[in-house]
Amino acid sequence: MKKKLLSTVLSVAMLATALAGCGSSDAATTDSAASENTAADTAADAPVDAQADAVTTVGDANGTHMECWSFVEAHNTFYAQMVEKWNAANPDRTIEITFTTYPYSDMHTKLLTSLTAGTGAPFHVGATVMYWNMAVLEEAGITQADVDAVVTWDDYNALGEKYLDAIGRPEGKYFTSVDTAGVDWMWIAMAEYGEDWTGGHNGTANVELDSVKKMLTMQQGWINSGFAQTSPDGHVDLEAGFQNILDHNIVSFPKAMWYMSRFTNYMPEEKGNWYITKCPVFEEGQTCSVGIGGTGTVVTQQ
Repeated sequence: MKKKLLSTVLSVAMLATALAGCGSSDAATTDSAASENTAADTAADAPVDAQADAVTTVGDANGTHMECWSFVEAHNTFYAQMVEKWNAANPDRTIEITFTTYPYSDMHTKLLTSLTAGTGAPFHVGATVMYWNMAVLEEAGITQADVDAVVTWDDYNALGEKYLDAIGRPEGKYFTSVDTAGVDWMWIAMAEYGEDWTGGHNGTANVELDSVKKMLTMQQGWINSGFAQTSPDGHVDLEAGFQNILDHNIVSFPKAMWYMSRFTNYMPEEKGNWYITKCPVFEEGQTCSVGIGGTGTVVTQQ
């Protein structure tokens, strides 16, 4: 019983990390602004977090009021601009949104509470791709054609070894990094084998999947051999991760397409350096992408 409960809790927690919360204080508006994938019911029971980074309210004070949570200020800035466009185009259905930027873990804790309460309409997903620092790779004699030829993780490993050999394997330089505070790599593995921690809508939760074991085993080998480092702060989407990329300590990693905004907003010095391809797969013909947070719109089935 304890094992099953732990599996279920972990599965729900993993699901929550894929989502960002956005909600409306007026459930009756689901046929208007909410129907445009803007928002839905607010989780009234969600705890108020006094450590929020920033709170901004924009829009028409006389319109439908909504709440939107994020851990990335750039997203809130974008949506704030969209609020003004919505109001201009829909003067009979104006909205006002209070945007709150929380620390990463705090926002997801609030979101998990919202999902548990059964209210709110989280949406935040984007296709996953592989990012490559071609400027650095080309200095090591690796071409775009070499990168394009990577289809499987075996190909990826071979290219990484070629790069590390070319630069002499200096201390502090790696081909990629392994996340300890995120599960993007695990989602990629599950998608490639068609597995799911949650078991799907009618399935049974299971955190001991072969696909995940394959990824973790591969990553453990990377860490032990010096092929990869542990991601600073746990994953690449935090300040230490940005700096690590700016220092060219890693030259490739998978992330959703929305990560492109991180370069424009936080790493403009890298303009023109990075190239995007499909993610490698364990076996040719497998699915090469999975929805990982982002700018596309997704609503939980509940």
